[in-house]
Amino acid sequence: NDLASGLKGQDFALVGVTRESLEDSREVAALQNYPSILDETGAVSGAFSVYALPTLVLIDRGGIVRSVHVGMGDLEALGQHVHQLLAEPAP
Repeated sequence: NDLASGLKGQDFALVGVTRESLEDSREVAALQNYPSILDETGAVSGAFSVYALPTLVLIDRGGIVRSVHVGMGDLEALGQHVHQLLAEPAP
């Protein structure tokens, strides 16, 4: 993921969440350059009301959900939003 690569060393983390089987998720994780967790019970998906994939949830340093992006969408705009959040002072 270019976004994750471009933000290495900054106060930013990208974590994938999947409900796929462990075998399938390992294959996808091998193609990613960020960690993924297995949401076996659907608790994480439910907490963020995920109804479509991919769903990208931006959470600020204070743990507040700042935006939810459903679908591939405009990755450049997503990157700009991440940079805006990084420019904000830490709580």
